Amino acid sequence: MVGSVVSPRITIAICALSTLLLALWLAGPTFYWLDSAEFVAASYTLGVAHAPGHPLMSLLGRLFCYLPVGTIAFRLTLACAVQAALAAAAVGLITRRLVASAAQTSSPASLTTHVACAVAT
Repeated sequence: MVGSVVSPRITIAICALSTLLLALWLAGPTFYWLDSAEFVAASYTLGVAHAPGHPLMSLLGRLFCYLPVGTIAFRLTLACAVQAALAAAAVGLITRRLVASAAQTSSPASLTTHVACAVAT
């Protein structure tokens, strides 16, 4: 539609949802190469992975270990997908605000939000 403006919240939500779906589509059913097995074990046992330990990842991963879906490794992959979606939404919001302040407008246009979503993903 000509002249229609999509809400910035909807655009950021679409950005986060598309990131989540992409991460879930690419998710492996079990652990894979390099450090993934170490992070699965650290999250499951609330242990410490190699330095620096990644305590936030271990604590959040432990919460996802309680979900009744798939293997423990898949649950932690799901945790990473949710964290990636939240990070994409945060980057989208920050970028939208930076672009809006650079353009010195009080209400960012739809184009600003779409640029922010493109940068975030």
